[in-house]
Amino acid sequence: MQNMNQYNESKTGVGVLLGFLSLAGLIVGLLLYPAGTYSRQTFIKSWAWTFGITIVLGIIIGVIYYFALMNQINNIVSSYPYY
Repeated sequence: MQNMNQYNESKTGVGVLLGFLSLAGLIVGLLLYPAGTYSRQTFIKSWAWTFGITIVLGIIIGVIYYFALMNQINNIVSSYPYY
């Protein structure tokens, strides 16, 4: 059971790291482009679309992972004989 906990913790750490990198990219981009310029507006729109798509894909993958995990658990539980 300890190996499963270590695996989940490492996945969480990767997600947090990617979240911080995304926010760091936003901050760096905002510092590079002057306020009120077309380049800054384009950067913000591009970043928002990319961030939104990433969130949606993360939710879809999470739902698929959840149902796959529940299917495995149901298979394990149903393989035990009832007394």
